[in-house]
Amino acid sequence: MPTFISTWSKAFSTIYQYRLTSCGQWKEWSPLPWHCPDKIDISRDIFRLIVPTKDTVCATSLMAMMMQKRRPMLFYGSHASAKTTNILLFVERLTASGALAKHVNFTHRTDASQVLSTVDSELSSNDAGTCFCPPKEMTFFLDDLALPNIDKWGDC
Repeated sequence: MPTFISTWSKAFSTIYQYRLTSCGQWKEWSPLPWHCPDKIDISRDIFRLIVPTKDTVCATSLMAMMMQKRRPMLFYGSHASAKTTNILLFVERLTASGALAKHVNFTHRTDASQVLSTVDSELSSNDAGTCFCPPKEMTFFLDDLALPNIDKWGDC
């Protein structure tokens, strides 16, 4: 690699472009090779065809680390940057392993009492085995948390 490209890329890099290995070395994030699944229903499963990039590998790894340490997370970014898709795929893997999760979608009409009601209805129930007391846990994904108005696409 020419020196000017190497120097330019290092000058504009951030700590989020690197990970710390178990040996204490800094390495740039890199996705594993991706292969299209043999059997897939394009009309139903197109959203599952996420080609791993440095950003998706970094985000997924950070989500796993934060979940393991039981820390809250906030992902933000521009429209169409696959935040929701990556998080939903991560949550899907969580639920496949037996974890409990709930996706709550916010709109410009969502108010605090609706959020409280939604969370409360998921956490407390009179049915045996569905009351979330220790050691049971549930992960909530609050989508479009700060959506104050209808955007130009008409999302609600």
